[in-house]
Amino acid sequence: MIKTGIPNPNPPEPAIATKEPTTPTISRYTLEPTDNPHLFRVVDESGDWVVYYNDQTKKYLYAVNYIIRHGFPKGEGFYNYLLSVSRDEAKKILEEAGERGARVHEAIRDLIDGVTIDRDRLYQSDLRGQYTKLTLDEWGCLIAFLNFCADYKPKVSRRESAVATGDYAGTMDFLGTIEIKGKTTQTLLDFKTSSAIYPDYKLQTAAYAFASGAPNTGILRLGSRHKRGYELVIWDHSQTREHYAAFRATLRNFRLENKPYEHKDERVPAILEVDIPIIKKETK
Repeated sequence: MIKTGIPNPNPPEPAIATKEPTTPTISRYTLEPTDNPHLFRVVDESGDWVVYYNDQTKKYLYAVNYIIRHGFPKGEGFYNYLLSVSRDEAKKILEEAGERGARVHEAIRDLIDGVTIDRDRLYQSDLRGQYTKLTLDEWGCLIAFLNFCADYKPKVSRRESAVATGDYAGTMDFLGTIEIKGKTTQTLLDFKTSSAIYPDYKLQTAAYAFASGAPNTGILRLGSRHKRGYELVIWDHSQTREHYAAFRATLRNFRLENKPYEHKDERVPAILEVDIPIIKKETK
């Protein structure tokens, strides 16, 4: 065959690969944004998360609370309590306590943002499946928070802010300054509505402090039986460093039993349909 350099005017048509039609799908997990543009919560179908995703490092990071829950011993009192109630009772108590804390946190966020709250304002109640007014107990926690503001004159630089290191991530409640005996102190605070200030709170706030650069940490427990309705404990820089060392030990314990998180993008159909035949009545 003589090559003329002239293209074939009738080239063979390329073979076209036929594809089977695919059903659109959606993921069982969603990436919910935080105030950090590169940090996302990996939220499951129940609205819960134990992992964050950093889109800069492409790493999935376990949440601080999850690490502490699985790597830090709760103490003899906690386990004795578990033996005194049924599994269903314990689950109900934990769920109610968690909802109380979540609703109070949301209301405090509104107050910090300058929102005026009245008794008719509604907040989400997962247990009731609807938005409801704050209970008197929850309202009392907000009054206690206002008492704290009057006593310590806080100024906020970050609130409900996501922080991360190469090993973990989490969301701190408050970073700013408070006035203690006339002296302005930069402090990272976590708000609690628990019945006491537990040892693992030290590790939680220290982990956030290391990630954010805060020098001091503390717990503001709302709804207590103290005169002003709250309990405030502050740990200085030296104490916070000790607490962070305990958190690192907890992280090592956690890694003994938990492998690095591997995300599985489980998907479900985005369109549902079914063809159920109708049984026709026989005519006589």
